[in-house]
Amino acid sequence: MALFLIETFLLLLYFARTKIAVSAADWLASFHGHPTDSPMTIEGIFRTGASALGAIGAAGGWLLLAALTGHALLRIAPVKTQGRLEKFLAASALGLGILASAVFFLSMARIAGTPAILCLGTLLIAAGLRRNPGADNILGWMRDGLRRSLQALREMVGKDPASSFLGLVMLLCLGTAFFHLLGALLPPASFDELNYQLALPKLYLLNHGFVSLRFHHLSFVPQNINLLYLLGLSTGNPSAAKMISYALGILLVATVYLLARRRLGTRASLWAAALFFLCPVIGNQFRVAGSDLGTGFFELLGVYWLLRWIEHRKSSADLALSSLFWGLALGSKYSALPGFAAAFLLLLATAFRPGLFQMRTLRGVKAVPTPHPWVVPVLFIVPATLLWSPWLLRNVWETGNPFAPLLGALIPSRNFYFAGAYKPLADHATGIGLPNYFPILGAVDLVSLPWRVLTRHNDFNHDLGPALLLCLPPAILRIWRSRGRRRTAAEASSSIASRDPLSWLCLLYWAFWLMSPARMARYFTAGLAVTIILAAGWLEHYLADKEAPRKLWARRLILVPLLIALTQQSMRMVYIQNIHKKPWGYLSGRASLKTYLESLLPNFSYDAIRFVNERLPPDARVLVFGDFRTFYLDRSFLASTPWDHDYWHETVRTSRSDEDIGAALRRLGITHLLINTRYLARQTGKPLLGDWSPEEGARAAHFLNRRARLLFSDGGGVRVMEPLAL
Repeated sequence: MALFLIETFLLLLYFARTKIAVSAADWLASFHGHPTDSPMTIEGIFRTGASALGAIGAAGGWLLLAALTGHALLRIAPVKTQGRLEKFLAASALGLGILASAVFFLSMARIAGTPAILCLGTLLIAAGLRRNPGADNILGWMRDGLRRSLQALREMVGKDPASSFLGLVMLLCLGTAFFHLLGALLPPASFDELNYQLALPKLYLLNHGFVSLRFHHLSFVPQNINLLYLLGLSTGNPSAAKMISYALGILLVATVYLLARRRLGTRASLWAAALFFLCPVIGNQFRVAGSDLGTGFFELLGVYWLLRWIEHRKSSADLALSSLFWGLALGSKYSALPGFAAAFLLLLATAFRPGLFQMRTLRGVKAVPTPHPWVVPVLFIVPATLLWSPWLLRNVWETGNPFAPLLGALIPSRNFYFAGAYKPLADHATGIGLPNYFPILGAVDLVSLPWRVLTRHNDFNHDLGPALLLCLPPAILRIWRSRGRRRTAAEASSSIASRDPLSWLCLLYWAFWLMSPARMARYFTAGLAVTIILAAGWLEHYLADKEAPRKLWARRLILVPLLIALTQQSMRMVYIQNIHKKPWGYLSGRASLKTYLESLLPNFSYDAIRFVNERLPPDARVLVFGDFRTFYLDRSFLASTPWDHDYWHETVRTSRSDEDIGAALRRLGITHLLINTRYLARQTGKPLLGDWSPEEGARAAHFLNRRARLLFSDGGGVRVMEPLAL
């Protein structure tokens, strides 16, 4: 209990020392004059309102289409689902996987333009409606499920202090979800969105399919989630892509609830979903178009159906369905590999040691026979590999390395270099040591992170938050109190010492993640979800223990610090969203897209982007260097990331004259240049990326001054130029 008191004191000290009062004043002032001083207009409000409703409608339409398509597939597959939520999540995941796979093959065939996307949607709607005779009632079915869930929550809240506190946490989750929704409706402005997550799908849409980007190493990673964003971008509304990401996050939280409910009961599953949703590293992803939420959604469904097979062992279809979800996860991001390895080891142990695990649930203990142990790995590996293989084959075709940009030291990759030393990226990504930029957070770090976040304004990529730390003492106490006596089924499922596959899967998740080269916390979404489910089970079993102290103050001693921790985690995310993301000027219609972007992005010239979009011919191809935020370009472009060699440096380095540079640009199909020397100069002190020799700098300057025509300049280092014919 001393740990609770210390953490409560630190949290209160955090509130007293941070800039909450100043932030609240800034927030209120933002309604009156930030980021512009122009008043609200009916036209501006109508513009932003129509954009928001269009984004929500487009994302909801694609999700409904995915659910219909997946449900049609479930009707003909030998898979028996239990409950509405399980059926909806499985159908949605299968439908999203079908959509991503269809867009992949359309992109490979170079026909993935807006007309083809709309035709794909029409065909899937027709197929889904035909295979779902009751599809006209699906909205009523979803509404009825939501009504029943709210009724169950209303009946549960108020029975005891733990339930009352849980009701407050649910309200906190709803408020936080609303602010995340506002962030999802804003125009894309994060670096990953502008450089990779949305920029590449938009480039594919402009070119009707995949294009070869030799030095953009992120273009080689699996992109199932990015192809789903392409569906949103096909509507012409960038916020529709962000809303798809938001919907994937909601599906992920629902999957956490489903997995926890199957094992721990309703109240514990609500605790698990709330703890997961309010974790800063998770909540931060709701307002951006990233790939971690979607990857975690597929991963966690793979875990769910794998555990269901271990528990029942009645149908191989459960195992095959788990494998399909793991294949979709592997096709979304390489960060799913540690979880897949952990699940495979758990599966092997279950297949060849039938008595090793006994699934304990609230209903009791069930036997787990293991027929055909040699068939089990095949059923798990083959479907996942087949779904993953298109990305591997594409990488072989592009680079010769199926796992590009990884494993370059073992499998040579063509035309792929890392910035600074002309070395393969994999040389920097195969080490097993602990890099300084991926720290392992300790207890002190977790508690002090709220303070550091508000003073440094980072985006929570490593932030698990102190609320998880508050759940550890009940877990330790739960295990300690269970020593020396026979445990009930509920106690056994909450103890890591029991033969519980989810507990051992959690340990395997952590082991493989710590051995992976990139230990960023947001790459550990599914493993974090499994950990939180166990933590919520421990917490719930302690609170519900009949032998625990019955006094109200004893319960509050646990719940009050936890509620404070969850509240301040939520406030931190709202703080970042409202103060540093500056949404209100745009959402209220007082700020244009140009004003909003230039107030949020340093050294960004939207005038240059608009000049390219409005003044250059539709078939223009722009070489961008010195800046990497290319999403808003409506012309085909070539651009690198800050971690790659850019095309311009490579062109100058391999040329000896103006004629050589011009010939290299023509081979690349370049018709115009977009140059930003201001961004890197203020970020790194150098006008261009990489280490330029004096000879290379002089050669580049001579070509731009003598062999290129200036079309646009903002007077601050951003130019648009056209190479002259040589």
